Amino acid sequence: MLQNDIVLAFKKLGWQTGKDDAGDNYAIFDIGNIQLQIIPRLRPIWGGKRLACVRSVTTKKFTSACTKIFHRNTEKHPHNPLVRGDEDLIQQDYTFKDIRALSERLIEWAKIQDVDPALKRLRELPTDSKGTEPLYHLAALALAGDVDKLEYYQRSFEAGDRLGFVPYISKEMIDRAVEIAKDTSSRISTE
Repeated sequence: MLQNDIVLAFKKLGWQTGKDDAGDNYAIFDIGNIQLQIIPRLRPIWGGKRLACVRSVTTKKFTSACTKIFHRNTEKHPHNPLVRGDEDLIQQDYTFKDIRALSERLIEWAKIQDVDPALKRLRELPTDSKGTEPLYHLAALALAGDVDKLEYYQRSFEAGDRLGFVPYISKEMIDRAVEIAKDTSSRISTE
């Protein structure tokens, strides 16, 4: 099998496939509210091939919150990982049967992942975190309905204090996080 054959095999098994901004193939499988993503990379090695799969799990709500806060097209960024891992296989070559077995293992791995500790860790991040963590921090707070903390961020931004947030975090992003948190909070109070 070649790289494209691997991707086509996952597609035949019910995974959604595409390419990310870096040009890497990905495959996504929905399991209820959990979303599993893999980035399969097939590389030749001495005596065979290595299939490395970067795997990650998220929730649809978390990805949706990130998308709304960042205000971006979900088709370009359909997955915001909460739990990550790797799966490597080294064989002479791969068959559809091998990919089916791998798919089943990956789905079983995803089913036992607990995203709550990851969401808690993100809620507790300092505001001067780097990379995607500030966006994920806002999304985790919004999904928890933490209106108070997000409104504090909102007031600080209005007063000119960015609280150490990276430059891409804007007041508009915090405003959108506040709206999600208010919606979440109202749903929590009526349950």
